[in-house]
Amino acid sequence: MRYSFKNPFELYIFHMVNKDNKDNKTNLIAVVQVVSIRYCNKMRKSIFNRILTAFLVVIIPLYSISLIIYSIGMADLKESFTREIRTRAVYDFKSLESELNHVIGFQRDYINKYNLQILSIGPSSLSKFNKREIILDTKRSLCALKDMSPLVEDAYLFIPSINKIISTNNDYSKLKEDFFLASNDSTADKSIISFLNDTLYLNVQFPIELTTSLKTPYFKIIVELSRNSLEEKLRWISPYKGGVILLDSLNTWQISSHELNSSEKKAIDEIMSKKLTIISDQPLNIKIDKIKYMVIVQQSDLLGIVMVVYIPVNEIVGPLNHLTLWFWIISLGAVLFSTFFSYWIYRILIIPLRDLQRGFSQVEEGDLDISLPSNNSSEFQYLFKAFLRMVNKLDNIIHEVSEQKTRTRYAELKQLQYQINPHFLYNSIFNIHRMSRRYKDEQLIQFTKRLSSYYEFITKSPQEILPLKDEMLHVINYIEIQKIRFGERIRVSIDDIPGGMDDFSVPPLIIQPIVENAYEHGLKNTISRGILNIHMKKSAKVLSIVIEDNGCDLTDSILKDMQARLDELTDLDDYTGLLNVHRRMQLYYGNEYGLTFSRSEMGGLQILMIMKEKEKNAYG
Repeated sequence: MRYSFKNPFELYIFHMVNKDNKDNKTNLIAVVQVVSIRYCNKMRKSIFNRILTAFLVVIIPLYSISLIIYSIGMADLKESFTREIRTRAVYDFKSLESELNHVIGFQRDYINKYNLQILSIGPSSLSKFNKREIILDTKRSLCALKDMSPLVEDAYLFIPSINKIISTNNDYSKLKEDFFLASNDSTADKSIISFLNDTLYLNVQFPIELTTSLKTPYFKIIVELSRNSLEEKLRWISPYKGGVILLDSLNTWQISSHELNSSEKKAIDEIMSKKLTIISDQPLNIKIDKIKYMVIVQQSDLLGIVMVVYIPVNEIVGPLNHLTLWFWIISLGAVLFSTFFSYWIYRILIIPLRDLQRGFSQVEEGDLDISLPSNNSSEFQYLFKAFLRMVNKLDNIIHEVSEQKTRTRYAELKQLQYQINPHFLYNSIFNIHRMSRRYKDEQLIQFTKRLSSYYEFITKSPQEILPLKDEMLHVINYIEIQKIRFGERIRVSIDDIPGGMDDFSVPPLIIQPIVENAYEHGLKNTISRGILNIHMKKSAKVLSIVIEDNGCDLTDSILKDMQARLDELTDLDDYTGLLNVHRRMQLYYGNEYGLTFSRSEMGGLQILMIMKEKEKNAYG
């Protein structure tokens, strides 16, 4: 019988079986236990945990690096936005300050005009015409002052000595007399900007510095600032929600970009109470009513005004919060993907491995009735099929070896039945041989010698294999015995063993039973001219032996029935020995080897024996 092994595992198992046939199944299970325990120990290290750990070792650093880069990027964006807002606030405040200084500079240039000084100091020395000319020129200058900036609403000239107000349109109803009287106060020169009736005024007097002897200025040029223009300017400074407030350092007046709510008023009071009027390179952060504000404070020492820009932090980081939200959504997606990926790996890798592990455990416990999932379309399906094929082959090996033992024991039993009392029979034949030599009967001497050799061969300890030359010597010895029986009725022709095939391994007693079958069934009734031929042919590692006779008792129906029973391995009645030989050959060489029955060209039975060359000590 021929066995083919696709991996060392199967060959090692069969080698262990061949090593000791006393308990084949125990040997097989022991070998499988060694291999499967080693495999299962590896499995118990949890491949899934190692894969998951490796996955996390890669993902966690990458995610940490991404988180760090994201945090740094967000911090840089926040700093960039903050710097942009502060830069814009500083620039716009400087622009406002420059524009107001430009107006103030015009006022200061104008107060140095000689005609204006003459009008305020010595008006009595001027004629009406000259006074009118000076007044008209003053109005033209005031109109020029009014038109020089959109922040200027109107311009006035106040001469306390004659208690006269000159304006661009002779409309100074907005200016109450108290306002001009206040200019005579000793503190009037401390601030260029004045606030009256919700209106800001720029005041420049002549002389600029008063003395103890001159407590009242000769005249003042007063510029009324447009509140609407100021509020629009403030709104443009900060496009964000929040606001911009312009106030004096004492917080006696305020102009804001919009109407303040209670929380914003509280915030401004908080800022001013903490005297946060010092220009800082970095914005200040305060929290009012659970609202966090970023505050930018700018101060003009020349004008005595403070600009406060306050913006809720959420307005700055609001757009960034969307990025943060998307980052965490992506992070959550990555976690969900990792979870799904882990589950997917578990389904396609770990579960099939556990099924395979379960199969090995069953083999380890001696259970060869194993079922594995058949709906897996991955590489595991091939592994499952290969494993099941291996288990089926192991199961077949167990049954075949067991059957071989049974048939071998049956052959031994048949030999014992033929032997009767082998020692007594052998000794009796030996005594007959001695007696024949005493009486010098050469034919009897040869007969007893052949018969003694025959029984010596079949009564010695059984062997699993022996060389072809020994089996053929036994066959020749048997034929010589039959020649004494049949005489010249049967002519025998035996080919020499092909070159290099003397040590060809064969199971014992596989050729002699076929020759015996030819004598007992094919040529038994032959009266004369019986022929028995034994041909041998070698092809590669295959040896073919043809044993044929010219018996006349073989019919087509008998031949067909014999071949059918041989294929089905059912008893052949009188031909049981042939079935025994055929099955033992299959067990030893493989199922494709054994016996084939056909009719010889001489009309009798032809039996073809096909065997393959085996390596030394190989069994499988």
